[in-house]
Amino acid sequence: MTNPPSRAADDAALARMVDGHLISQLLHVAVQLDLPARLAGGPRTADELAEEVSVDAGALRQVLRGLAAEQVLCEDSGRFGLTSLGERLGTFAGAVTARGTLYYPAVGQLLDALRTGRVAFELAYGAPMFDYLVAHSDLAAVFQGSMADRARREADAVAGAFDYSGCRTVVDVGGGRGILLARLLEGRSELSGVLADLPAALPGARDYLDAAGVGDRVREEAIDFFVEVPGGGDVYVLSRVLHDWKDADALRILETCRADMPDTARLVVIDAIVPEVPSDAPAAIRMDLYMLVLLGARERTESEFRVLLASAGFRVDGVTPLDPLSGLSMISASPSAPPA
Repeated sequence: MTNPPSRAADDAALARMVDGHLISQLLHVAVQLDLPARLAGGPRTADELAEEVSVDAGALRQVLRGLAAEQVLCEDSGRFGLTSLGERLGTFAGAVTARGTLYYPAVGQLLDALRTGRVAFELAYGAPMFDYLVAHSDLAAVFQGSMADRARREADAVAGAFDYSGCRTVVDVGGGRGILLARLLEGRSELSGVLADLPAALPGARDYLDAAGVGDRVREEAIDFFVEVPGGGDVYVLSRVLHDWKDADALRILETCRADMPDTARLVVIDAIVPEVPSDAPAAIRMDLYMLVLLGARERTESEFRVLLASAGFRVDGVTPLDPLSGLSMISASPSAPPA
C-alpha cells in the first residue's frame, strides 16, 4: 500500500529541508572550486576538473552529481555542464561563501541560543560578530563580499525607485564599498555623494568608485554612526543597516542621523519588511533568522518601522516595495521634530 499523494509530497518536501545543510555546502564547494567559470566554456568530465583543481576525481564526481540533483549542473554521458542556475551561481559567490564559512557554525548554535538567551554567533565564536570580524580580516573580507553581492543585486531596484527631486548630495551611511552610492550617482553628473562607514569597511571603495566613473564626485568619511554622520546632505541613505541592530541601537543610529542632518533633508531606509503572512516573502523571513543568529537582531514590520522612526523624530512619507520575493522596500521619511 502506498502513501496518499499529499503525504508523499509532504515527506519529499521535508526530506529536502532536512538536507538543506548539505545543499548549502555543495554550493560552497562549487564556488570555492570556481566551477561556474571552469564550466563556462562547456561540459567537462570529473577527471578533467579534478586534475585542474587538485582534488580526488571520484569524490568530486559525487559532488558534481549532488549539484546535478539540485539542477545547478546537468550531466550527460559523464560530462557535467552548467544549467541556468549554475550560470547565475557566480553572482551569489559572496553570499554562498559567507554562508558556507562564517554563518554555518553559528546556525548550528540556534537551539542553545534559544535556551540560553544568548546570540548564536557569539556561542560559536566567543565574541559579537562585528568585534570578531575586526580581529579576523579574512572572515571580514568574506562578510564584505557577501554584502557587496547583495548590494549589486539590489542597486538597480533602489535606483529605479529613488526620488532625486531637490537632491544635490547623497550621504550613504554605512555604505561599505559604495556599490549602491555609485549606482545612485550613475548618469547624474549634477549629484555628488558622501560614503560614510567605519574605517575597516572603506578599503577598496575608492577603486570601486573610480572604476564606476563616479570617484571624482564622492568623498569618503570614516565615521561611527552611533556618534556622528556627515552634515550637509540632501538625502541620507541607510541601506540594510537598521536590521543589524536591536531597537535601542537602531534608535541611536536614527537619532544620530536626525541630529546631524539638515532639517530640510530626507531619510531613506532600505530594508526588508516582514510580511503579515510569512509565506508571502520567505526570503525576508530567512533574513530575519540570519539577523537573529548572527546579531540577536531582527527585520521589522512596516508598523514597527513607523514607530521606530517616529521615536527618532521622523515622519514616514511613503513606503515603496522594491522586490516582492525578498520583501525589500524603501521607506522615505522627513524630520518631524527638532533633534533631541
